[in-house]
Amino acid sequence: SKFRYPKNRMKLLSVKDLMLYVRLKFLWGFCLDALILPLAGLMILLRCLLPRVEDLFTHNVNKPPLLLVHGSGSNIFQWLFAKFFLNNQFCIYTVQLNASPAPPYESIKDYANVLSLKIRSILKSHSNQKLIIVGTSMGGLVASYAVEQFEQQTFLKYIVTINTPWRGAPA
Repeated sequence: SKFRYPKNRMKLLSVKDLMLYVRLKFLWGFCLDALILPLAGLMILLRCLLPRVEDLFTHNVNKPPLLLVHGSGSNIFQWLFAKFFLNNQFCIYTVQLNASPAPPYESIKDYANVLSLKIRSILKSHSNQKLIIVGTSMGGLVASYAVEQFEQQTFLKYIVTINTPWRGAPA
């Protein structure tokens, strides 16, 4: 509150106040770095130790299959907490689209080809149940395009898109 001034009055800071302000900003930045850097290291460690989140979950073919598709700039860790909550009701699958270990692709069609291969492998183990696909952001676009590649969509129960632009992004 020491540095807040009314909008209609401007006051120059003294050298002492300026140094206090710089020290507070430095201390705040140091605290953020002390939290962010270890968390980033933990994320990298998790990525190395758990290359596939899917391996944590057993696939019960008696439960309805649920395929989770991450958005652009994300990976399968986006769905880690959701998988813990949904694991009792569904047989959960994820697909890695644009981060390691999958190679980078150039278009939504390429991502959709990767997703359609995953859909085919899920349908082999769940031949008598309908699939639910949940995609966020670009994952919703990819899911929609991948389902259109199949001649018949009788295997599909729902496509749920979260924060996905209608009919694709203009870019």
